[in-house]
This record gives sequence, C-alpha cells and structure tokens, in this order.
Amino acid sequence: MIPTPPPGIEAIACQKLQQSVEIRVLDFNTHRSYGGIGTVAAEIAAVDPDIVLLQEIDRFKGGTGNIDQAAYFAEALGMNHAFGANVRSGNGEYGVAILSRFEILSSENYLLPNAPGAEQRGLLGVGVEIGGQEVRIYTTHLQNKLPGLREAQARHVAGILANEENPIILGGDMNATISTATLAPLTSQLVDAWSTGSGPEGTGPNGSRIDFLLASPTIKPQRASVLGSAISDHSRLYADFVVPASTDCPTQPRKEKKN
Repeated sequence: MIPTPPPGIEAIACQKLQQSVEIRVLDFNTHRSYGGIGTVAAEIAAVDPDIVLLQEIDRFKGGTGNIDQAAYFAEALGMNHAFGANVRSGNGEYGVAILSRFEILSSENYLLPNAPGAEQRGLLGVGVEIGGQEVRIYTTHLQNKLPGLREAQARHVAGILANEENPIILGGDMNATISTATLAPLTSQLVDAWSTGSGPEGTGPNGSRIDFLLASPTIKPQRASVLGSAISDHSRLYADFVVPASTDCPTQPRKEKKN
C-alpha cells in the first residue's frame, strides 16, 4: 500500500525546486552581418548568453546571401529562435530576432507607428519559462531619423508592456540616449541594467549609449558591460540578471480523486 503524502508536500516540493536563476542577456545590432555572418555568430558565442536580442536581421535577402540569419544563428549556437519581419521586399524580409536557450512558449510581432517615407519598425516579444515562471522577452529597433516618430514608437512599446502580467526584459537599439523623451516612458516602467555597468558605455556608431537592456524591477541586474565588434557599427551590450523564483506554488492540500 502506498502511503498518502502529508498535507502541503506539493507546496514544499515546489518551493525547493523553484530557485532564482541567473541569466545573461545580450543585445546586439548586427549591421545585417555585412562583414560575415560566421564572425557575428562567433561574437555572440564569445559572450555565452542565455538570451540574445538582435536587430538588423535579414531573412532571404539577396544583398546578404539569401540566408535566414535568425535560423543560422540559432543552429550555430544551439538555441531556439523567433523572428519579427517588419519590412518585406519580394521574398526577402528584414527585422529583429530573439535567440533563447530556454524553450520559446509563444511569439508575437507588433508593428509600431510609422510615417510616410519612414522604414517600418516593430516590437518582437516571446515568452520563456525561467525559474518556474514565464518571463516576457522583447526586442525593438526604433526610428533613427525622426525624433517625434521615435518618441511615438517608444510610447507605443510602453503601452504594450504596461499590459503585461509577467516580468519583462526589453532590449534594443533605441537610437536615443537615456536622458531623452524617447526613453522616459520605458524607464518609468523598467530598470536600466546599466545601473550596474562598468567600463566604456558607448554602443552606437558615434559612441553614444543608444542600445539598452531594461527589466522589470523584480528582475535584478547584477552587472553589465559593453564589448566592441569587428563586424557591426554597434557594440555588444550584455547584462547578467537574477530572475526570482516563482511564487506560484500550490497552497491547498492534495484532493483525493473520486472514482
């Protein structure tokens, strides 16, 4: 005869299994891998990230070898991937991507506000399970030439994130610095990982810090750093975060099934 488990054993087991998890997240505008996609993959691998947020990603574009770049990186690095197409031309697509060592539970791409003559931008989001809870991971690449449109895009992103019930990590090329109106609606919700950064902070072509990793207050940044790239006109930005253990454990005793 198998003994009946004592009341509350499921909650105790759940709490022991669900520990906080430290993860490394990399944000990288790849400049479409013009200098060599294998070198870009090596620069990603050198950081040993758990999650990678990528901008300027081509899919089946003639100018970059008709390669599905997101799928290439995923296979080369042994990761899962999602791609958000924001611009389509013939059979080719251009947008952003997310790579993850964790299983991707869901994926959505949101087109951001646009203006005549401007390039369409988007926000890609995925759900992954970390520490027994779903964490929402987002990446975006905001408008580079029209400040008013860029600010509208950032407000739109903030509106989407405000409806999230799960903790969030957002990364991307914001084409704006921390003190601008572009970042204000995002930093009002999320914490800038560079609060724990060390070393040179410039990430953009002109040396400004325009690439960001932001997270919900419950996800704690531990350290952040910027590494140059031999390929891209942007540097690589990475941060280590601690994702807290889920508190979603059963609180009721097991109920016996009735035949």
